[in-house]
Amino acid sequence: MGGFTMDFSQNQQLTQQMHLSPQMLQSVNFLMMNHLDLAASLYEEVQKNPALEIVRDAQLDIDKVRQQKKKRNREEFAFSKETPDAATHFQQFLESQPDNTMGIQHHLWQQYQLCTSHTSKLGLAERLISTLDFRGFTQVAPISLLDENNPQETPELLEQVLSEIQSLEPTGCGTSCSQEALYVQALIRCEAESEEDQTKLGKDATAIALFLLAGNLSVLEKLRIPIIVKKLKEIQEADSATLEPPESTKGWTCKPQNHPLPAKITETTVEAAINFIKSLDPLPARQFSPVQGSYIYPEITVEPYQDAEETGLKVTMNHRLLPEVILSPSFTQLKEQGEKLSKETQRFVKTSLKSAQEVLQSLEFREDTLKKAAAALVELQRDFFLAGPRALRPLKMKDMAEKIKVHETTISRLANGKYLRCPWGIFEIKYFFSNQVDSNQSELSKEAIKVMLKEILEEHAGGGKSLSDQKLADLLTQRGVKIARRTVAKYRKELNIDSSFDR
Repeated sequence: MGGFTMDFSQNQQLTQQMHLSPQMLQSVNFLMMNHLDLAASLYEEVQKNPALEIVRDAQLDIDKVRQQKKKRNREEFAFSKETPDAATHFQQFLESQPDNTMGIQHHLWQQYQLCTSHTSKLGLAERLISTLDFRGFTQVAPISLLDENNPQETPELLEQVLSEIQSLEPTGCGTSCSQEALYVQALIRCEAESEEDQTKLGKDATAIALFLLAGNLSVLEKLRIPIIVKKLKEIQEADSATLEPPESTKGWTCKPQNHPLPAKITETTVEAAINFIKSLDPLPARQFSPVQGSYIYPEITVEPYQDAEETGLKVTMNHRLLPEVILSPSFTQLKEQGEKLSKETQRFVKTSLKSAQEVLQSLEFREDTLKKAAAALVELQRDFFLAGPRALRPLKMKDMAEKIKVHETTISRLANGKYLRCPWGIFEIKYFFSNQVDSNQSELSKEAIKVMLKEILEEHAGGGKSLSDQKLADLLTQRGVKIARRTVAKYRKELNIDSSFDR
């Protein structure tokens, strides 16, 4: 190995790096948060820092109302033998209580306990059910749940237990994904239905549905019956129905069966098969889901007003969405005592007050930035607030940043997750930032063109033949907006509007 050498040397390099201080980092984080996340963060800060104190909180007011309501309920529904309507009142009280629906794991476990008394089955089923998520799907590989020290727990027993869990109500729980859940539901329904019921649906339609669900849902990429019929006939001619299960079924808890296509494939049977698939539930445990609906509370309100000279716009901030946090007066008094306190206590008070002041300064930075941005937004998009979405002008975050003298990334952080209410509805702040469209109207934004596109479709709704993308482009040109057909198709998809064929 001649000629090979290794040298070691030291080099000096001068570089510049910017590091954010903890307070700057906290200010950035507060700016990025919506009011719900920020409120949760403030509760956490108050809990760990005694120098902070909440003096006003909407949540505390709600708790007070709840306590008063509980007190009224106890007084109203307290009954004795001397009260003739006591039983009726108590029944009304019971019926007014919320329904605490059990979770999917508890629901399945109660059913499975009635199915068998086999000890190994019960132990394995309990572990399997406990790993299901709120949709009813397995979160770990079922094979990993087998107890190596128990010779009775075999892969065959695992397959049997999984099949039994999947047949419980709601059917399809214990599967690995939505596709497998649909397939299992279809199998169970076909097994449960009588010969007469299957005849009503059509055995050919049932066969097509099972073939599609056994890992071949890609055939339904475009829900156009003639195209689906053509693809199925091509598969049938290629004899692909007898091949091994598709790649998409790898990882399923059950191995899909071989479901050959029927000899006769028509548009009627394909449509019946698709309707059958639509009747299945891709998320079998959705009714047990703990996820609740969330509500949008705008932090900014813009309202028009009329005075003697002109119409103006008033901007107000909704401060009641966040708890009002202040420095604790007791900690301020402790600091004034100075040398009367021990050194350890002095350090603790000093550190707590410094951290509390940083929190308050970060809150103040967030509110000031949001106020400036709201005022600038109303000025830059004045036509929108007076005339509606059709008057939305192109606006870049860079333009807003230059107006209020902050960095562009600061505008990007405050634009997400924060909402503004005006007479035209509730909008996320990022809605108002739209690029200029390459058309003959220089002051036309993408969102404004989408509004015009929606108006055209509503005007021609029910008029017989649906408008194609090219026809929509021509109608926009007549209104002074010249854009390409593919751009119209893009905007139509963003508005969740089907193509003219599907409409």
